[in-house]
Amino acid sequence: MSDTSVLRRSFLKHVAIAVAAYGATWPSFLHPRRAFYVAGVRYHPTRHTLAAAERVSIVPETFRGEACLAVYSPAGEKLGYVPREKLDVFPLDRTSTGEVVLADAHLPPWRRYYVKVEDSRVS
Repeated sequence: MSDTSVLRRSFLKHVAIAVAAYGATWPSFLHPRRAFYVAGVRYHPTRHTLAAAERVSIVPETFRGEACLAVYSPAGEKLGYVPREKLDVFPLDRTSTGEVVLADAHLPPWRRYYVKVEDSRVS
């Protein structure tokens, strides 16, 4: 075998290991415990488009007889809801504030707004 093929194979092995290690930690960076994609965006069209770093309010509500948390824009428009699987992280009886980390109108509705909750103790 030539030296170049050994070097190439060694390089590819290291790249594969790095990609596997990065891929294993990717969900923890993308989905921290106190962040989520806003659910139900397609059912709540808004007049104003949101941008990254804008503040949102997370307000307790009732939907179909169940407690939920709605997400509102700074203009007071409902964007959607906190996903059901994230409800155990946040208090259902308090208003919280959050920051839009990702806002892209060209993405599918279920990936349009990614919100990070900063304070869940605000009354």
